[in-house]
Amino acid sequence: MLSNVSRRGVRIGLKNARFLHVHSFDARKITVSDPSFDSAEPVGFRNLFLRDACPSFVNPSTRQKSFSTGQLKADIAAEDVSVAEDGQSLTVKWNDGVTSHYPKHLLQRYSSRSARRQYRLINGSAQNIWKEPKLSDIHNCSFKDYMQDDKAFADTLSELCRTGLVFLKDVPRPEEMDEIPVEAIARRVGYIHQTFYGQSWDVVAVPEAINIAYTSVYLPLHMDLLYYESPPGVQLLHVVDNTAKGGESVFADSFAAALSVLKKDPEAYEALTRIPLTFHYPHETNHYYYQRPLIVEDTSSEINSETGRHDIKVVNYSPPFQGPLDSIATSTDISDRDLDAFIRGLKMFEAYIDDPANCIELHTPENTCMVFMNRRILHGRREFSFNSSGKRFFKGTYLDIDTVQSKLRTATQNNIVPDSLN
Repeated sequence: MLSNVSRRGVRIGLKNARFLHVHSFDARKITVSDPSFDSAEPVGFRNLFLRDACPSFVNPSTRQKSFSTGQLKADIAAEDVSVAEDGQSLTVKWNDGVTSHYPKHLLQRYSSRSARRQYRLINGSAQNIWKEPKLSDIHNCSFKDYMQDDKAFADTLSELCRTGLVFLKDVPRPEEMDEIPVEAIARRVGYIHQTFYGQSWDVVAVPEAINIAYTSVYLPLHMDLLYYESPPGVQLLHVVDNTAKGGESVFADSFAAALSVLKKDPEAYEALTRIPLTFHYPHETNHYYYQRPLIVEDTSSEINSETGRHDIKVVNYSPPFQGPLDSIATSTDISDRDLDAFIRGLKMFEAYIDDPANCIELHTPENTCMVFMNRRILHGRREFSFNSSGKRFFKGTYLDIDTVQSKLRTATQNNIVPDSLN
């Protein structure tokens, strides 16, 4: 049980509840409280964490540490702990001769799992899982505002992370800009994720295509490049020409589909988190391959009280680029019961995303850029008339999710706070 007395028997600051207070310290941790913490209860910070996080050993210019964690004493412990007179920082004298000063905003930042995640802006903000999705629910921003207005830009990125899909309107045609428009949109965020398709690529039907996307046939819901070790987190598709008959774009929320499986059949959901699918791209000049399960949970998140599971981190689903199920070919590690649960879960997942009530479908207007989370939002296309007088030409590129989250973090540091984070 925590006491209001330090190990040395000195009562430490409980005079003003607005300020930082030390409750106790011992060979393992220092216990403090502050009104800015998420928890109303005192928080015990481990000595190793605090000594390793000492601000004095972080270069103010490079923001990098000047030592390695392995250099610290194994029995690092505080010899004395005190709070500054203004109650805004903690001073610790360590048994290795170092004295550290911790501003309370640093302590608040790491005082709970939720505070740590909020500081790092994991997924930008609370995710909005699609329920009876409507096109009117999707965030829209003009190209001009996105490129020139920092607040509109930050709001768009936040909505991308929250909902998984945003639209940019009034995007210029390629011949109207010195730079390829979809690349300019991506570089407003950061560096482009280059693949063997190049910096950007054309989505247009061609004879003897090497990719189903370059045909006019129905393209089922899927995600891109899951055969990469690190698939891109975000895809951007600029609709340049779209007068062909058919070819409607279709989107579905894979997280909603996965949660539907969990609700109906927890055993099937569990199997989908453990049995890996095979993704490959076997061609003469490129042969990519990777295995990953359909559902990957974020083990850094707290257990969700409603589902009893961690939050979903990513989903991996791409039938056109799926190879044979290598993992179950001759395996004795996967039981028949697990395999039955796996196929049961996969069928439920597909039934959910194939239901039009769970999808957003539109004949995307020209001069629109569709931006979506490639590891969450499934995208597809209806068949279109290849020989019609109309045209269908999209221009695409990719971003890493790290780049988007980095931009959101710096936006909050510069007080450009997206509406959904207020």
